[in-house]
Amino acid sequence: MATMNEINLKVNISYGDSNLSEENANNLTLFVLWGVLLPLVAAVGLVGNVLTMMVLWRKEMNSTTILYMRGLVITDTGILLGAVITLTPISLANYLKVDALNYLSNVLFPVIYTPGYYVVMVLQQINVWITVSVSVERYIAICHPFRAGRLISKKKTIAAMLGITLFSLIYNLPHFFATEAVRCSASGAASAGAESKGNNSSSINVTDVVADTFQYSVDSLMKDEGELLVAAVSTPNPQVLHTEHTSVSTQQPKEASECLTVTNTAFGQTEFYNSYRTIMYLIIIYVFPFIALLILNTFLIRELMTMQKRNTNIGSKEENEANLSLVLVLIVIVFIFCQTPGLISQFEIIPPSMIITWLGVANLLFATNSAVNFLIYTAFGKKFRRVLLRVFRHLSTSNGAKRRRASSASSCHAALTQYSMSNGNETLEMTTLPPDYNQVIQNENT
Repeated sequence: MATMNEINLKVNISYGDSNLSEENANNLTLFVLWGVLLPLVAAVGLVGNVLTMMVLWRKEMNSTTILYMRGLVITDTGILLGAVITLTPISLANYLKVDALNYLSNVLFPVIYTPGYYVVMVLQQINVWITVSVSVERYIAICHPFRAGRLISKKKTIAAMLGITLFSLIYNLPHFFATEAVRCSASGAASAGAESKGNNSSSINVTDVVADTFQYSVDSLMKDEGELLVAAVSTPNPQVLHTEHTSVSTQQPKEASECLTVTNTAFGQTEFYNSYRTIMYLIIIYVFPFIALLILNTFLIRELMTMQKRNTNIGSKEENEANLSLVLVLIVIVFIFCQTPGLISQFEIIPPSMIITWLGVANLLFATNSAVNFLIYTAFGKKFRRVLLRVFRHLSTSNGAKRRRASSASSCHAALTQYSMSNGNETLEMTTLPPDYNQVIQNENT
């Protein structure tokens, strides 16, 4: 039984011989989770995020916490788009086997993989650390209110968000140099050359995979023309199946121009990059943020419960602060719930028979986390609800005013036409208004 080191933390997960029925079952599972449910979640989430933007960018929404929430909704929107672009087409292609989707898998996807992976990794890191930052801000505002005026300001909030963004952009740059798209024949030659030198060369061949992953890793063994093909379902967010050929001759399209493969560069195979991508990813995306969020929100919940007991003595400002903090606590609870399966998948504790389903659900939850904040804001945010209703009323009033103006213009045109025709000349140049013109306009406006 062959095994392969997993890209994330080198966790060894061994599989026996996989058969066609198992592959079809995995494809069906990911088709349902990523091809059907994920687009629905993303559609609902994108609508909610657009409405959230309309509320958070109103003039009356101008606190430091709102600035952080604006950053969250922007990164959430990017993550949802990245999830759909990365996971849905590939899961559809693997299950439906449609030519148009195969072209996406074999040609288009390898081209956009490297920049797309970099962008989503940047968005994920920004999202995670903005969540931590807003928790710190709420902790100071609620648990140390007398220090809040000195420690919290819009300038410091903007500086913190810019720092997080800049650090994330620079920190994730190695991903740009770790993979590249090459023609399948070139990839095969490179692999053969590396093997003759005793080196391992790994590539991402989207035509030979069981399933793509957006966040986590698993190894899978498949048979291809009687020879063993080791495929690693991989990564941190997002990723596709990495395939490592151990004496492999995979079946490719007849025309080399119809097939591209994402292959690891020399830098992508170094120990430095492997450690950076696995150990550092675990620490920066999971360990530090989870510990910080658990500690900060424990203090926040305790203080909010204390404030609830003495609610008769608090003013409207304190009540608004408490309500805003409650909303952020709920966001963090949902964040931890949706991210925990990803943390668990970093360790060798998932049975091999369950790993594909686990990855599918974990990545669906990861996307769901970016889609549900609007529901939390609407259900528990009092000020958010008031402003949202005001936005709806404004939109309704604007549409009604446009309809009335259109109706008035139509009535004006009808009155002028009728008057012109009554004078026996449809093209009569008007130097005075019809006698009943003012009455028509007045009736329309009332």
